[in-house]
Amino acid sequence: MLTGADPWFEDWRIMKVSFSVNGKDVHVDVEPKTTLLAVLRDHLGLTGTKAGCENGDCGACSVLIDGDLRKSCITPVKQIEGTAVTTIEGIHDENGGPNDMQQASWTTAPPSAVTAPRG
Repeated sequence: MLTGADPWFEDWRIMKVSFSVNGKDVHVDVEPKTTLLAVLRDHLGLTGTKAGCENGDCGACSVLIDGDLRKSCITPVKQIEGTAVTTIEGIHDENGGPNDMQQASWTTAPPSAVTAPRG
């Protein structure tokens, strides 16, 4: 019989987690093992944070949590209760435009297969 004292049961119950994302307060009801990446993409529709290796090695899922760089694919959402999360969508200059790093990547990055001229 499963009870609240059973560790397996504790890992699968739904919990409410509250935190801020890009300056906005959010509340989600998820399983404790759900990753921050899944919450950002699947529950909040913030798809700028990417899934890559899904084991924390590649950095595609990087976000700032209370100003510290963290890998959202290996961060259980239950660990971010009460924190401030900043995703790529929330990084901008003081006027709301692209920051210097974003602007530089658009103007200095080599053309990709998608943007390179054909001919």
